Amino acid sequence: MKIVLAFSMLLLSFFVSGSVFAGEIKGGYISHIATVSGAILFGVNGGEGTGRPLCATTGRFAAKKDSEHYHAVLTAFQMGKQVNLGSVMGLGTCKLINNSEDLRWIEINNE
Repeated sequence: MKIVLAFSMLLLSFFVSGSVFAGEIKGGYISHIATVSGAILFGVNGGEGTGRPLCATTGRFAAKKDSEHYHAVLTAFQMGKQVNLGSVMGLGTCKLINNSEDLRWIEINNE
């Protein structure tokens, strides 16, 4: 019984850890983009990042090419350093591309 309980607690901590370690970057600009396997990948320079999951070894974020984020990412990239990212938040998972955090939201400030 103790083994089952310990295993259940381990599984629970694994599933909860995805949301606990969701990454966030405040400020900066999109420094590069790439597309692969139906996703857009992008990196942010000049911002302050916290809480990135261990799976995000490249430091990039990923979004589906047909998501609402796709055009926002492209627009922000085209504007370069003229745009200031308010907040880029991940989901704490790397399901689209195994080394880039799945994107939850992106906030773009035109300042």
